[in-house]
Amino acid sequence: MPRRTAIVSPKLSAKKRKTWDVDHMKRAVQAVREKTMGTLKAAKTYGVPRTTVQRLAKMDHLSVEEAVQIKLGRGTVLTPELEESLISSLYS
Repeated sequence: MPRRTAIVSPKLSAKKRKTWDVDHMKRAVQAVREKTMGTLKAAKTYGVPRTTVQRLAKMDHLSVEEAVQIKLGRGTVLTPELEESLISSLYS
């Protein structure tokens, strides 16, 4: 009869996101947009994630500075004013 062993999964830890340097990312995206480097070479040269360089370089409607400053995750549903009015009505 085969022996059954318990499968132990490693402890899940929160991944740190957006740990790259903003200045390096700006340079990498600019190089890709100017077509002086490809995404892989720019990512290796500046030490930033390739897929992030690729995604930000595709955002032609934004400047390099705006593309790099985009917040992570889903946007908020409520406006700040509506949120404040809800909070004040709840605690009144």
